[in-house]
Amino acid sequence: MKKSNVFDEKLLVEEIKKLPAEKVKEVLDFVKFLISEENDVSGMTKLSELGFKRIWDNEGDAVYDNL
Repeated sequence: MKKSNVFDEKLLVEEIKKLPAEKVKEVLDFVKFLISEENDVSGMTKLSELGFKRIWDNEGDAVYDNL
């Protein structure tokens, strides 16, 4: 049986209500990420690749693409 987190949930909701709308969206996105299947190691790798794509994909480093 799952332990009730009513106090924690209420506290979380109250704190979220203090945030501006754009920050609430960030919180929601983060929560969705935490519960998604992409929270495994391969998902983290994919997210890292997306973050570094701009840095890695450049003409100066193109020589390394086929190694």
